[in-house]
Amino acid sequence: MEVSAKQYELEQLEKSIEQQQKINEELENQLEQGKNDQGEVIGRIAFEQYGYGYPDEHIYIDSHGQLSLHFIRFRRTL
Repeated sequence: MEVSAKQYELEQLEKSIEQQQKINEELENQLEQGKNDQGEVIGRIAFEQYGYGYPDEHIYIDSHGQLSLHFIRFRRTL
């Protein structure tokens, strides 16, 4: 009887490990997405506050809005 109890405990631990691995994978995906978003935010701030851009970038500004500027970036990809 003790063997079956240990077997059950082992199965529960394996299920718990699987669940935790799924949670870890989701968190890693969120972290990676955050890194990607952070790069976009930094790029936008660099352009808006300092006028910086990438060497191969062409920036087109549409100023039809009253106080806001809209821009679209086109970057060459290799």
